[in-house]
Amino acid sequence: MKFLIFALAAAVLPAIEAAANFKNTCNIVSNQMTTLRGSLNQLKATADRLGHTHISSKCSQASEHLGYAQSSWDGISQGYGYYPWRARSSSHASRVQSRMSSCGSIMDWIYGQPEIYGNSQYDVPVQNCKRRYHSCQTGCQQVWDWPSPPDYTPQPSQYAGYRRQIADTEEKLCPNIQETACPISVNASGHECIDTQTEITSCGGCESLNEGENCMAIEGADEVGCELGVCRVFSALPGYEMNEANGRPVPESISA
Repeated sequence: MKFLIFALAAAVLPAIEAAANFKNTCNIVSNQMTTLRGSLNQLKATADRLGHTHISSKCSQASEHLGYAQSSWDGISQGYGYYPWRARSSSHASRVQSRMSSCGSIMDWIYGQPEIYGNSQYDVPVQNCKRRYHSCQTGCQQVWDWPSPPDYTPQPSQYAGYRRQIADTEEKLCPNIQETACPISVNASGHECIDTQTEITSCGGCESLNEGENCMAIEGADEVGCELGVCRVFSALPGYEMNEANGRPVPESISA
């Protein structure tokens, strides 16, 4: 009986420890997202004070995407504690990756505005936003890279984001047979291994070869994913609505 108890404990304790570590990682990332929201608010307040309404508006948009990402992150934290390696293949993960990518794109647009370079009052808020966004993405990546158990057989995922592996030699372009060796660009040597069934920027084929589709480039699309090589739009941007016939956004004035 004692042997059985010890055997059960040996089997259960690692799972409990892994769940605790996963929960702790998720909490850290959630706190980082909250901190990033504060930095965006600081940047917005600076723009408001200087009368740069276009920058202020973009800060609000970035914060909105971040809020949706944090909501989906909470779903990961609450739903995958005992099998964290499955989180990266969930619809929650796709939503987090999509929203964080949208948030980052808007922030990059903000950094490129001439008012940012021309006024030292933006220096601290911009640096805070850059540093904290990087921390969020690094924390998320820890979950996407969570190791699977030795006896776990992965199943084809419905949703995914950026799971790439740069190949160093042509002889070993893509060790994973589910991935495709896509040129990094038409003008550069080297390849990157992409699962074109789930990669949202090369969904259905290599974007660098003008194959497949970049789901992030769909007009009017807000939250996107790639499912079995086909772009899927989860929600539309303001001013657009979903067309039930094809599942793509259309301008509200046209579909009304």
